[in-house]
Amino acid sequence: MTDYFERTGFALVLLAFLAFFPVLLVFVQGQDSILLLLLYTLALRNLRSGHEFAAGALLALGLFKPQLVLPMALIFVFRGQIKVLAGFTASAAAMFAASLAAVGWKDTINYPRYVWTLSQQRSIGAITPANMPNLRGVLDGLVGSLGGGLLVAVLSVVIALGLTFAVARVWNRTGDNEIGFALATVVTVLLSYHLYAYDATLLLLPIMVAAGVLVRDSLPSRTRTMAIWSVGCLMFTPLWAGLLFGARHLNVMALVIGFFAWTLFRMGSKIGVNHATAAGAFSHRAHS
Repeated sequence: MTDYFERTGFALVLLAFLAFFPVLLVFVQGQDSILLLLLYTLALRNLRSGHEFAAGALLALGLFKPQLVLPMALIFVFRGQIKVLAGFTASAAAMFAASLAAVGWKDTINYPRYVWTLSQQRSIGAITPANMPNLRGVLDGLVGSLGGGLLVAVLSVVIALGLTFAVARVWNRTGDNEIGFALATVVTVLLSYHLYAYDATLLLLPIMVAAGVLVRDSLPSRTRTMAIWSVGCLMFTPLWAGLLFGARHLNVMALVIGFFAWTLFRMGSKIGVNHATAAGAFSHRAHS
């Protein structure tokens, strides 16, 4: 019977994985975002088992998409996790050396300028913030016409610093690596300056964490309802497809992702309170 439920559980996870719209785009377009999801998953697994150096090293291997790794690294800076940062630095240095060996100094130094120039040339349609489900997409829709890309970039940096610091504080307060890492992952996706729809594949990790918490932990009805609605909206393919191909304003999806981040914060707060209550009760019994 146990084997049956294990097989059924794996089948459900696999179906949820394949049903997630960004994953569909990964397979259709042959993107490498699925590899970044694997690295994040392995990093969380090592973090949970206490292998912080390995967790940092695995995260740094995802620097082929730096915009989806650096915000997470900044959260670890604010958390003061030296071992994670040591692993991240060592792995990043090795990757940087490999890049230099492959393309040389000139192309390595010119690459950031090339990316910035490309993002400013909207007429060619290579980069369209309106179809980015992140903070940049929302800001571009709100204030992009006022100050162009520079204003959006400045606001993105300021908000990113504030949010990463806040997430680090929340993570430290809850003490739960699963919820903390999941919240940090969602915020990283929101803060990434460049995000195509298939890059949102990374959200599968926090979605699975949230689903596990719903099954495992006792949560207030309002928080549970928020979690079900936010996960349901993220898994609803017609919403992604309609915003991307129909309205051509996938940036609206950032609001759903932001709501999911707020839900994870609520879940983490409740779990932190439950853990603190349980620890207090245990300490009281020990001294009785």
